Amino acid sequence: MTNEDEKTGFGAVVIEPEPPRRGTFSVLVPIEMTWEARENGGAVRLDFRPRTPQEMAELWKDKGRL
Repeated sequence: MTNEDEKTGFGAVVIEPEPPRRGTFSVLVPIEMTWEARENGGAVRLDFRPRTPQEMAELWKDKGRL
């Protein structure tokens, strides 16, 4: 952070993410989306869909910060 950043109060701390372990993967999903996991022929299938208004309301109620 430079002196200019300290004066304005802007700046960021960047934390390096942990890479996924071998044999795994990561998926970034927006808060408006959800998924369902199903077993299909010995594998796991992830089905993504938009959240319903009721599911979004539950998130607001449970987390209180969305």
